[in-house]
Amino acid sequence: MNSRGYGSKKPEYGIIILGNAGSGKSFICNVIIGSERFEADFRPEAVTTISEYHRMGTKEGDYLIYNIPGLIEINQEQIDRNKNEIMKAFKECPTSIVIFVWTQIGGRAQNDDVIAFNALNDAYKFPVESLMFVVNNVPINRPQQYEGKFLAVLNNTIKSFDVTTVDTIFIDGIDPTNSAQMQNTRAKLMKHIVVHPAHEQNKQHDIVLQ
Repeated sequence: MNSRGYGSKKPEYGIIILGNAGSGKSFICNVIIGSERFEADFRPEAVTTISEYHRMGTKEGDYLIYNIPGLIEINQEQIDRNKNEIMKAFKECPTSIVIFVWTQIGGRAQNDDVIAFNALNDAYKFPVESLMFVVNNVPINRPQQYEGKFLAVLNNTIKSFDVTTVDTIFIDGIDPTNSAQMQNTRAKLMKHIVVHPAHEQNKQHDIVLQ
């Protein structure tokens, strides 16, 4: 596994969190970090407009947790800006784990998320070993069969890609001020992250929305 580390310097790996505006990417970043590093809010416009990262040190190396704008916006100028910010993050830290955050509204997957993921995966051909999915803010009292049905929907709509339970984590809707809930969610996320090694994320072509 290659990284940004050279000589005696600790290796650096990225955790690049992708999705659309409002999916909760900033919240997921904060959960991984263990503190409120990035702004996360309920508002009609995107909270994150530029790529930024937080360095998290471990014994094995440093993880750069990237908070990145969502891809799809209401006008082309914002979409073009977001494409550039996403590509900038991968250029800065190409050896990364990729987490795509799915939105659910009323339990249903959103078409804009499918469009965004297909465009990103087509541009970068994400290595499956380094790719994770997070379905965010799911009701705690969801039906027992919900997770399997959600994955079935994704597998029917994502191009040339199999979504599995091994690579997908469902995050309960929680109170960010409840430290016990936040700690439990962080433990759940980290358990999945540590089994997904960082890989080189090579851009095949620019991001094209279809």
